[in-house]
Amino acid sequence: MIPVAENWNGDRGRGVVAIRKFAKNKIVVEYHAKFVSRADSVTILSAETEDDRRSDYDFCLPGGIFLDGSAETCECHPQTHLMGRLLNFAWKESAECNARPDYFEVRAYCKLVRTVVFVAKRDIEVLKEIRFYYGDKSCLEIFLASGAGISRPET
Repeated sequence: MIPVAENWNGDRGRGVVAIRKFAKNKIVVEYHAKFVSRADSVTILSAETEDDRRSDYDFCLPGGIFLDGSAETCECHPQTHLMGRLLNFAWKESAECNARPDYFEVRAYCKLVRTVVFVAKRDIEVLKEIRFYYGDKSCLEIFLASGAGISRPET
């Protein structure tokens, strides 16, 4: 059973709610997406129309690292509706900010899979919306420490 569900909120649009309790520091949902270059991210943005808002699903990490989460499904989970891409914003210090991004990698089917997961910052109750601070700078440090083949950008 998938532990989260899509929700529609009039102010924020689509979002994700917990359908079971999550303890602090437990993985809540994955931001399953494809790593793309800055150039590819700009191409996605420049090709947008009113009906095609793919950049709404980009996960931009500090240092020019981009994840394209615009697809509803992926190659390795073609029957699964990807939920992590629907998480809404919350200010870092607010009570609504109940998740944080974390780097995760696993070897699956003889292939290294790199992704971002969202971890509960505190206990999350059933039917609470899962929200995070989009500007979380700890994410770049997580990627650098992981040895994910990402180097620190020149300043």
